[in-house]
Amino acid sequence: MDTRSFSKAAARCYVSQPSLSVAIAGLEQELGGQLFDRSTRAVALTPFGEFMAPVIEDALRGLDEIALAAARFGKSATVLVRLGLSPLIDSRLLRNVIEPCERNQPEHKVILKECMLGDLSQRLESHKIDFACTLQAPRAASKTASSCAFYSEPLFYLPQNGTALSGSGPVRVDELRDQTFVLTVDGCGLADATRKLFEKSRTRLREYPGHALSYDVLEEWVDLGIGSAILPDSKVKTLRASARPLLQHNGLPATLSYELRWNPKRELTGSAAAFVRHFQSVVSN
Repeated sequence: MDTRSFSKAAARCYVSQPSLSVAIAGLEQELGGQLFDRSTRAVALTPFGEFMAPVIEDALRGLDEIALAAARFGKSATVLVRLGLSPLIDSRLLRNVIEPCERNQPEHKVILKECMLGDLSQRLESHKIDFACTLQAPRAASKTASSCAFYSEPLFYLPQNGTALSGSGPVRVDELRDQTFVLTVDGCGLADATRKLFEKSRTRLREYPGHALSYDVLEEWVDLGIGSAILPDSKVKTLRASARPLLQHNGLPATLSYELRWNPKRELTGSAAAFVRHFQSVVSN
């Protein structure tokens, strides 16, 4: 889809255009739906194609992983660590953990996969990933998964452009009952965490009916005056100057906490146990 042209895509893949067209037609027939709208000017995804694109891309990444594993077969010193992560995770902090692991233990190669929460859980259960970096589970749910703490970060209130609550000081959740909030789509965990924060504060959350697909779009909508928003510290970018620290109803900072999690049915031995020990040692320092 990057080229928006079958001829350019065929050239990039080093095949003829008729061969590519036949392959696409075969795939569409197998999937039972048309992936592309074709015209003399451009090629665009159909609604079915838009739905299937991320699934196909994920499958192709899986093929790359298979090729990497095959290429490393026989090199017994090399260990692949498949790490899934929620979009909420601060990649810079995660890199601070991974980099010394790969430097001090060259046999470890960490492969990252960004996934939504439901996909992370499914991948852990089916052993498609070894570990997941995600929001810390409630204590009641922690019995279903083994984990260790990663980090916590404060939440910030981003006031809708032009709102009377704009300022620089901290603001409590219960002071925001009259604000309309733009939320991200369910899946990364932020929308659910926001709802629980308001529920715990016994404050009504007024939700804008639409949903942002990314944290950048969420900030854009705040700036356009569509609604206010709540973001963790690491995801506040363009509206840093107007962001205000968010407090719970009791005056304590509102935060999000994250953890490294693995399948509780998996016994951590060898390289997996070594990775967890390294993770814990870096995080504790």
